[in-house]
Amino acid sequence: MTTKVNRVPAKHPEPEKPTVIDKNSDQDTELHEKAERVADRAAHKANKTQQEYDRDHNTFSI
Repeated sequence: MTTKVNRVPAKHPEPEKPTVIDKNSDQDTELHEKAERVADRAAHKANKTQQEYDRDHNTFSI
């Protein structure tokens, strides 16, 4: 004798929801990234200037 068993439906993953970007946090992130770029540029320029100074004066910076 067999019993009727209802089949359990397969679980489908929920579709990914788009990430909601908070305007305030987005601006903060953008400003932070801009500040990092400015700092990198300044550090690169300072390093280049020091190298040129060392080359012109035949000295070594530590």
